[in-house]
Amino acid sequence: LLCIRYYFKTTNSLKKLQARCVAIGFSIPVFAYTITNIIFPLSNVTFPNLGNISTGGLVGLIAYAIWKYELFSIDPANATENIISTMPDSLVLSDLKGKILKVNRAMINFLDYSEPELIGKCVSELFIDKNFGETILSELNRKREISNVETKFKTKCGEEKFVLFSASIVKSNRGYDIGITCIFRDITTRKFMEEK
Repeated sequence: LLCIRYYFKTTNSLKKLQARCVAIGFSIPVFAYTITNIIFPLSNVTFPNLGNISTGGLVGLIAYAIWKYELFSIDPANATENIISTMPDSLVLSDLKGKILKVNRAMINFLDYSEPELIGKCVSELFIDKNFGETILSELNRKREISNVETKFKTKCGEEKFVLFSASIVKSNRGYDIGITCIFRDITTRKFMEEK
């Protein structure tokens, strides 16, 4: 019933085909069970149990849906979006000039800014020392990759945070530079422990 309901609710034609295959697959064992274990015994008809055969039909239709209609397949774009949104480190995607295009949830929580407040800003503005941020970006353009540079950021409320900054240039499928990926690992607690 859930598959049938989903079939009529969704507007995606591929999802409709997937739901139809799954609904038919699940209905075969239910139908076979009803016939062989309820209707035939009430009619005094002796008939072998079709459980194994009907389960085979279910498996066959699910396998067909996986092969033909990409049931349970992972879309790389969706997988990437899920990884970015759930990763514990703060992530920023920017254009080649450092203008922020996308941030993940960890970055928003880390700096206490909303996403619209960060989009359009330059990455160098996130550093306490803006000149240092600009130097890092120009070094990145030269080296193509920077790893674990220790620096400080300031949150929206003015709190200083220590981070390990890593970044790399992102290339298109054809090899053109299209942007920058920046990762900020919060090491504030570690720094305080070292100082103590």
